[in-house]
Amino acid sequence: MFIASNMSMDHSPAVLRAHCCIFLRRVYLRLVVGSFFLLAGCSNVRLEQASPPSLPRTVSLKVNGYCASETFQLGEIFPVNHSGVLTKTGWLIDTDRDFLPDKIERDMQIADLFGISYLNEDTSGDGYRDIVAYRLGKDINSQSSFRVCDDKYQDTDKDGLFDCEEVVLGTDYQLADTDLDGIPDGLEFRHGLNPLDPSDAISDSNRDGMSNLRALSLGRVIEETVPSWVNEAAVKVSLDTYGSCADVTIDDIPVLPVKNGNLFEVQFYERRYDGVPQVRYVKVLIEKEIEFMSEIIIADPVMNSTYNSSGIQIASE
Repeated sequence: MFIASNMSMDHSPAVLRAHCCIFLRRVYLRLVVGSFFLLAGCSNVRLEQASPPSLPRTVSLKVNGYCASETFQLGEIFPVNHSGVLTKTGWLIDTDRDFLPDKIERDMQIADLFGISYLNEDTSGDGYRDIVAYRLGKDINSQSSFRVCDDKYQDTDKDGLFDCEEVVLGTDYQLADTDLDGIPDGLEFRHGLNPLDPSDAISDSNRDGMSNLRALSLGRVIEETVPSWVNEAAVKVSLDTYGSCADVTIDDIPVLPVKNGNLFEVQFYERRYDGVPQVRYVKVLIEKEIEFMSEIIIADPVMNSTYNSSGIQIASE
């Protein structure tokens, strides 16, 4: 019930403007609420992005004749793209292959704050990749707290983290999977997991119904909820196993427009009879001029080696 006031109504311009604003807000609210219920009643209305952005051309990789080391058994196989990061908006280029996409490192405020560059994985030259300072929140003035790195860029356990980085992160630089959860330490760090917490391997970070370990073995995004087309853009991994050996096929590897070529890695996670893990790898440098839908074949690979698109070994450890 409305009760009139004994006071005379104020018709000043300020009061009239206030009443006008209140009226308009009420109209806006009714329109928003009405639209919500209208959409809710339309079963055919889709609120997610209908189509993906244009995606890069792709190639396939076959690694035939891989066999686990003696006394080891094959665990998981992880595809690792060093030149790009798959996100809910598509593939983002990572020119310097430091796990931070160029989009972040080209942001001038971020670049100046952390002293990082999209053209150098270790801009400061201290033996720690730019992503370490960025993830740990160490700005350019506090990075001196990192211990002096005597063996720069040494990765003893082949898990994707430099030994000095592992000391700072608290992981074991002689053990590829410190928490023994089935995911190499470097892969966990890259995707925002904790390499000291074994429970996050069976967790489902983005609640898509798939464990983090399973999703990473398929090359999928785990950091965020993504439209269905994003996982369609992910690489496709298939295995043909025989004993302790396997032929591996990875389809839909994107060829991103990076001047230094696309570096792609296949990580082979192996476990010894006593449960101790090790990681071995095969890397492929895919030239940007490669033809669309090409198939790269590496037969009887020399482990911990890098090949070119013609399947020729060009480097090894």
